[in-house]
Amino acid sequence: METGNYKKLFRQLFLLSLPILCIVISFFVFDPYGFFLPLEQKSTALIPVSDDYIAVERYLQNTPQQHYNSFTFGNSKTLAFLTSDWCTYIQPCRPFKFGVPGECIFNIYNKLKLIDAQGDSIKHVLILLDNKLFLNFKNTQKFFQGPAYIHHPYSMDGTWMEFYSAYLKFYFADFAFMKVAKYKLSGSYTADMESIFKKPVSAENKHNELTYLPLSNEVINTGAEALLTKDSTAYFMANKSKFTNRATLQQESASWKIKAEDLEFLGEIQTLFKKHQTKYTIILGPNYDQIPFPISEKIKLQQLFGAENIYDFTGVNSITNAISNYYEQSHYRITVGKQLLQKIYAPPLTKQ
Repeated sequence: METGNYKKLFRQLFLLSLPILCIVISFFVFDPYGFFLPLEQKSTALIPVSDDYIAVERYLQNTPQQHYNSFTFGNSKTLAFLTSDWCTYIQPCRPFKFGVPGECIFNIYNKLKLIDAQGDSIKHVLILLDNKLFLNFKNTQKFFQGPAYIHHPYSMDGTWMEFYSAYLKFYFADFAFMKVAKYKLSGSYTADMESIFKKPVSAENKHNELTYLPLSNEVINTGAEALLTKDSTAYFMANKSKFTNRATLQQESASWKIKAEDLEFLGEIQTLFKKHQTKYTIILGPNYDQIPFPISEKIKLQQLFGAENIYDFTGVNSITNAISNYYEQSHYRITVGKQLLQKIYAPPLTKQ
């Protein structure tokens, strides 16, 4: 091919790729995920990065000074367990909460490996397990897909290239880049943007609903708690659509199975616990659906971690019967977390 033809070909390829190049440039210019924001401002981004990314980065940033030694793991239901309540029962306690939406056993194992590699003591561990955590095997559950569920490379045992590429993929998906550009350039929010990002709220309004404790990586649903304390009847009438009907008696679900590979990861977790002489507690939480954790699967956990360390609050019981114990059907209240800790650890140790 002659030189002139090469130039013509490259020019045509450049023109064809120009739209894609412009979209990629806008990814960095508009920074919709807040990659260029300071760590404690990333949650204010138009489409915030995942809680898992913030948790791992926050841990790495703070642990040289805090020397954390007590850790909470699980999915978003760990919000019910305040570290201030937990530390009443364990000493010494320098807590950090790793519980994030869309968690799985694989991620928990990798974060424990990270703590070990950092040279921190794993003195105490609280793990909250439920069916969604096992169903989301190695982050494959379709329900947990999207920018909010892209885990930190250290949690995924992946690369930074894979991490940023995943966010770029979602930036292209469903023409999200067009809606981001429209909002960034016009400043106005329209209905077509709802599928990509929520209408931004002021930092003041956001903090009226939620309380953030960066050092322990906790978020407290203070807005809902205030409404429930003031008038629980009014709260449940206003949020009736967030609660599905449920049968009085629920049966075990055959789909709740711990995969063999997850059992291997759990075995590696137990090895780390032995290395650090960790005192650990594993909770099967009181899910609103009242479906009991399968006995066959619980036996596997008991054989691995000891029956004395497994606490099962699933199924139909006094906690799950009371709708007042839930913000909505996916999350129970911090009053429930406090109650469960009392049942497990009471009487509390005297602080030294």
